[in-house]
Amino acid sequence: MEVIVSIFENARLEVEKESEKVDKQLGIVSNLRLLVSVIGILGFIISIVDKKFICFVIFLCCCIIFIGLLSWYEKLSANKEYLQAKQKVLLRQNNRKKNQWSTFDDTGMDFLDDNSFVEKDIDIFGENSLFQYLSVCNTEEGRKRLSTYLKEGHNNTQDIINKQQAVKEFMENEELALELETLSMMIGLKNGKDARTWYDSFLEFLQMEKKLLSAFGKKCAVLLPLSTFVIFLLVLNKSVPMNKMVP
Repeated sequence: MEVIVSIFENARLEVEKESEKVDKQLGIVSNLRLLVSVIGILGFIISIVDKKFICFVIFLCCCIIFIGLLSWYEKLSANKEYLQAKQKVLLRQNNRKKNQWSTFDDTGMDFLDDNSFVEKDIDIFGENSLFQYLSVCNTEEGRKRLSTYLKEGHNNTQDIINKQQAVKEFMENEELALELETLSMMIGLKNGKDARTWYDSFLEFLQMEKKLLSAFGKKCAVLLPLSTFVIFLLVLNKSVPMNKMVP
């Protein structure tokens, strides 16, 4: 048992170190965004006032760099959320292995009613209950599903065997189980236990990379036409000579 606890604790410490590293990267990117913004604004002002084409080129370059920094920041922020969720998951697993599961907040007490005699008698729900020990649910839908399994069970032998095989597969592939629990934790941290939004959050997580690329494309779609329009205005106002605009 001590070896298992040590494994979870060491994994949590590793994730904590990686999270601190991401924090530093986020700070660096934030400072770079500020620096690029200041340089870009100064370049644009000088290009207007002193009619210096090179300053306008600097402004455009700063716009492109700023977009890249925004995308980088979003990816780092997403990674930070993932690491925070994984830390909580590993801490919970570590406490469970240390037999500290009775301190978990979710006792399933809300699933008890005046007719729940059996559930109360054999501690299915409530303090120091089976639900409190087993639950890694982070959405209301998941909590309801677990409570249904514990209350109703299965009368079909094949259903019982299928459930046992599923549990065995997760026990043999602990890394997969941790990743799924981390995903569930991310959804829970983002939306609480709101059953109406957890599914949308799950799909959003699965499409995260696509979403980030889409966001980058949207920024380009806004800034590039805007930059072109600004250049056009400068040409019309003869702020930038045409012979410098054409190679």
